[in-house]
Amino acid sequence: MAYELGYRTQPVDNLHLSLATFYNQYRDLRSVDTNSAAAAPPAFYFANHLEATTYGFEVSAKLFVTHWWRIRAGYSYLHEDFTILSPKTFPQTTAFEAIDPADQFLLQSMMDIASHFQLDGTVRYVGEVPAAIALPSVPSYITFDLRIGYVYKWLTFTLVGSNLAEKY
Repeated sequence: MAYELGYRTQPVDNLHLSLATFYNQYRDLRSVDTNSAAAAPPAFYFANHLEATTYGFEVSAKLFVTHWWRIRAGYSYLHEDFTILSPKTFPQTTAFEAIDPADQFLLQSMMDIASHFQLDGTVRYVGEVPAAIALPSVPSYITFDLRIGYVYKWLTFTLVGSNLAEKY
């Protein structure tokens, strides 16, 4: 069951603002359960003994600086609560499901720099991603992408660099 409430406004001609909130209830989610000591293999099996609630919000803005330059920004927050419904459920089963960052931020610049050329840049922040059973947590990070596009009639040729802050 999902509940959402939002608001959009345009306080001036070149600025759009948006706020959205949400609350979700999940039932019969996948869980990893264990057999009793006397039971035959397998030791683990999938069941549906997990429930969850999530809530959060998203706020975003779009600014039309000029007819050829637009800026977009957004922030989202997510909180997750899981409930185990069976004593047979493996205690770390939620680690398979709750591996989402709580915070994310985006800043994007989109420019039509000449009659057929486009230049876009995006900076992203992603909050820490929690550890899963055999996987370590991923620390929060900031990265950026660049895109150069050439538009010819109905074709667009694009060169993209993704995650350019990463060290390889």
